[in-house]
Amino acid sequence: MFKLKSQRIDIFKKVYPFIKGERHLYALLGGMKLWALLLSIIGPMLYLVLINRVMIEKQMSLLPLVIMGYIGIYLLQTLGIVINKRIYNKLFVKFNLKIKTQILSIFTKMDVSTYAKYTVGDLKNRIDSDVAVIEKFFNTHILDYFYAVASAIIIAVILLFMNWILALTGLVMVPISFWFVKIMRKRANKVSEQQRKLQGEYESFLHVTFQNWKQIKANNLQESRNEVLQDFRGNLSKLFVKKQIYWYINRAFIAFKDFFITRMNLYFIGGLLIINGRMDVGLLLAFMNYYAQFFNNIASITESLLGLKNDAPSIDRTLEIINIEIHSKPKVKGLGDSISLKKLCFRYQDEQPVVLNNVSFSVNPKEHIAIVGRSGCGKTTLSKLIMGLYEPLSGTICIGDTDINTISFESIGRKIGIVLQNPSLFNLTIRENLQFAKKQASDDELMCVCKKANIYDFIDALPKRFDTIIGERGIKLSGGQKQRLSIARTLLQNPDIIIFDEATNSLDSENEKAIVGAINELSKGKTVITIAHRLSTILDCDRVVIMNSGKVTAIDTHENLRGKNELYDLLFEQQYSFLSKVVVQ
Repeated sequence: MFKLKSQRIDIFKKVYPFIKGERHLYALLGGMKLWALLLSIIGPMLYLVLINRVMIEKQMSLLPLVIMGYIGIYLLQTLGIVINKRIYNKLFVKFNLKIKTQILSIFTKMDVSTYAKYTVGDLKNRIDSDVAVIEKFFNTHILDYFYAVASAIIIAVILLFMNWILALTGLVMVPISFWFVKIMRKRANKVSEQQRKLQGEYESFLHVTFQNWKQIKANNLQESRNEVLQDFRGNLSKLFVKKQIYWYINRAFIAFKDFFITRMNLYFIGGLLIINGRMDVGLLLAFMNYYAQFFNNIASITESLLGLKNDAPSIDRTLEIINIEIHSKPKVKGLGDSISLKKLCFRYQDEQPVVLNNVSFSVNPKEHIAIVGRSGCGKTTLSKLIMGLYEPLSGTICIGDTDINTISFESIGRKIGIVLQNPSLFNLTIRENLQFAKKQASDDELMCVCKKANIYDFIDALPKRFDTIIGERGIKLSGGQKQRLSIARTLLQNPDIIIFDEATNSLDSENEKAIVGAINELSKGKTVITIAHRLSTILDCDRVVIMNSGKVTAIDTHENLRGKNELYDLLFEQQYSFLSKVVVQ
């Protein structure tokens, strides 16, 4: 019991800072609990007067006072409930907003290697379900628990004063209740943790399925996904049923002990005391009224003990995220327009092979370079490192003269824009997707960048124009439209350095031509890095960096590399022939 109290207090110390600024509201909730306790004690006293004085002794003059007393208690209890609900809602709306905002902020600031440790379903549960458990902790495991403890102690003293023989008979069942709860708690906690883990995996499964439904349909994988879904639902149902069984066993035990054993014994012994003149009927009925309150409080205490053990892992998971150390780095403006990489090495995990090995090269201000190489040679990894998403194993990346590991991610994001092969688009309007780059952008600004990206005519033909919702991941748009919208967003951001990561790799020739035109428009006066497999996207580049197996093997112009570098010719051999045909035509 002492250990459980210690756990409760330890958790409270950890989560208290989230309501510290609103502790006056939390204190008011505690005051409302005391208000409810006082009213619950007065009720049975009126019942005693009603039975003994009014009904048995026929003192009818007291009846109006008893009735007024009951009405007063009802009105005061109702008022207390209303005030309690208003304070509770005010406190915990702020609490939920504060803690969810903090967790979301940590999610967005944590490095990619830390983020990769969690599944989407797990992260969703931590910011949604687990935060709700902390709210429950403040209400159920602190306020309700200590109210039940205080109420049980006070009522136990009243019962002893009313009749110590009956009181001891009833109190002897309390240790049995706690012993039984201890057994149920261990089993329920194990099931609860299994259920929570499986629920996270289920959420991740749904997330992946919804995001990739076109691929699932195209590859006729519906049946296999349904089978996985049924497995998840079956296993979750089993765990849910098992958890509910433990809860109902506990409730059934309390009900059987309370109603069929304890109360029967109390009425029997109370009847004997009345027959022997050591107790009256009114006192016995008032005693039983108090005793019902007493055991309701004991039931609340045992449920809290059982529930805290179940809820503690969820609270720990939330605190785990909140306690992740986000090293604050300074925000820097006025960075240069050049990029230099010196002896850069990187691997994703300790046990994995090195992805980049001693990579060194520089990009001059306003220069446009291309990075080419076989799939898996480290090109995209390089772009992630330049964007500051990962920290290198060794070596440095500098923007101008500044090492990017010494400045904030926001500073890098203001300086560098990136256009990906699969753009990050959201189930929002075109306007909202664009305004991620510039929140207060006007319609004229949106129109200007969309014209430069060769997508305005398409938007203008839509019934709702910029207010058209494009679906999850831009599913209502074609591949070329997604790319052009992404380029328009980057234009709106107006970064000094731009990275194009396979921006035309999956497009047909017509869309590729439009995208290349948009890229050329976007690249004017900028420092640009293009990662590409398409020869057409690198012909206008100033220099080409060739990578192979995580290393830089050559840096030169297209003219100097063609016909002189074996790997370069192998990469673009078929495209040389296609390009020649186009030129001849």
